[in-house]
Amino acid sequence: MELPVTYYRDEVIDGFYVPSIVKRGWAAQLEVLKVVIDICEKYDIQYFAEWGTMLGAVRHKGYIPWDDDVDISMKRDDYEKFLSVAQKELKGEYRLFNTYTDSDVEQMLTRVVNTRLMSFAPEFLDRYHGFPYIAGIDIFPLDYLPRDEELLKETDDLSKIVFCLGKEVDNKVLSDEEFEQALTELEGVCNIKLDRTKNLKRQLFRLGEGLYGAFTEEESDYLVNMTLWQENPGYKIPKEYYGDTVKMKFENMQINVPVAYDAILKLRYGDYMKLVKGGGGHDYPFFDRQEKLIEREQGVVIFNYKFNKEDLERWAQPLSPTEKEQCKHAINMVKDALIEYGYIVTKNFSINIILNISMCFFNNNMECS
Repeated sequence: MELPVTYYRDEVIDGFYVPSIVKRGWAAQLEVLKVVIDICEKYDIQYFAEWGTMLGAVRHKGYIPWDDDVDISMKRDDYEKFLSVAQKELKGEYRLFNTYTDSDVEQMLTRVVNTRLMSFAPEFLDRYHGFPYIAGIDIFPLDYLPRDEELLKETDDLSKIVFCLGKEVDNKVLSDEEFEQALTELEGVCNIKLDRTKNLKRQLFRLGEGLYGAFTEEESDYLVNMTLWQENPGYKIPKEYYGDTVKMKFENMQINVPVAYDAILKLRYGDYMKLVKGGGGHDYPFFDRQEKLIEREQGVVIFNYKFNKEDLERWAQPLSPTEKEQCKHAINMVKDALIEYGYIVTKNFSINIILNISMCFFNNNMECS
C-alpha cells in the first residue's frame, strides 16, 4: 500500500494533534484491514465498518483524529465462515486471536494482527510504514435476538453460567469438588461432554459463543453484539439496518458501511456529526503499552512526540535549499549509524523512515533516542 510521505507528518485535525507515529500506526492497521477485506471478497463474506470506524468513514472519510483502532462486524454465519478460512489465508506473521485460539482471550471478538512481536527489522518497518509495534483490527460477531422472551432469558442465563465457569478455570473461587459438580450439571443441561484432558476454558467459551449464535434471522427482529447487549439490554439494532452495505472512503481505501448507517449512528451517538472528543474503549494511543514495555525493559524512549505549532507550520512549507542540504546531511548520518549497528542500507531502504528520523536531528524541538 503506497501512501504519500506527507501522510506521515504531524498534523492538527479538527483541533486534535495527531503525531507522526500515530499516522504510521493508522497506516499499519490499514494494511491489516486490506488483508481482511481481500479474504472477505474472495469468499463472499459480508462485513460492516463498526463503531468508530463507521463514524469515521461517514464523518471524516477516515480515522476519527482522537481514535486509532479499526472495528468491523460480521453476522454470525459470515463470522464463522471467516474464521474457517482465515487461518489458511493469512500469510507470514499474521495471526488470529479469539476464544477459539487463545485461552487468555475472554472477549467475544476476533483480533487479526500483523505479528506477535514488535520488530525494528528494516523489512518489517518498510512493510508497515515505519511502525514497529503490533497492529491489528477487531472483528465483532453480530447475533440474532429471538422474539421468544422466555427462550431468550433461558439462553442468557445459561450463557452467563457457562462464561462464569470458563473464568473459574483461572480464578479458582470454587473448590475442585464444587467446580466438577458444576461442570457435570452443565453437561447434563446442554447434553454435551467436556474433555477434562484438554483446555476447559477454551471449550466453555466456545460453548458460550455457540449459545449466542443459536438463533436464526427468521426468529428474530434485531441484531446485537451479545456481550454488549448483556451489559445494556436496550442496545439492539433492527436487523434490516444491516441488510446491505454501501461503499465509503476510509483514508486511501473503500470500506463497507451498513446501508442504514445514518439510523445506526443516530441510535448510538445522537447528533453524530457533532465533534465529541473521547469515548474510546481502549488506551490511546493503542500502542501505549508496547511503548511503555520497551521503556521499562530497555530504558529508552523510542518515539518522544509533542505538539509544536511552529514545527507544523514550518514543515507544511517547502524546504529552502539550505534546509534540503541539512536534511541530506542528516539522512547520511542516520544511514551511517544504521550501518554501524549492522543494518544493510540499500538505495531503496526505508527512505521514509530515514527522512522521518533525520527530521529529529534537524528539528531542535524534538527529542529522539
